Amino acid sequence: MDNLIGSEDNYYHFIDYSPDKGSKFVVGGKLPVLEIYDDETLKKVSFFEAGDHIGHVNKIFCAKFDQEHPQLIYSGGWDRNINIWDIRAGGRLCGAIFGPLVCGAEAIDLNCKRY
Repeated sequence: MDNLIGSEDNYYHFIDYSPDKGSKFVVGGKLPVLEIYDDETLKKVSFFEAGDHIGHVNKIFCAKFDQEHPQLIYSGGWDRNINIWDIRAGGRLCGAIFGPLVCGAEAIDLNCKRY
């Protein structure tokens, strides 16, 4: 049986499902890339990686979909960056928080309450 998800070069540390009834999920791990798959077909629909010296440069240990804005994904790992990706922008980085060292699959949590 063919494995549709992953490659021999990568292994995964986490998975997170999109808040829109889990139609997509994001995975990442050893390589500094995020892969987004369609849950029904298990085919890769997006691939986020560093470009022009921005993005992750080391292992990624956590990524989370934003519950209020499902087009946004937050990711973090050993490179001390929380990166913010926008699916609508074709996998381009749209923001970053510098400093946090992320070492666990549940290390990022979002609390975006509006006051």
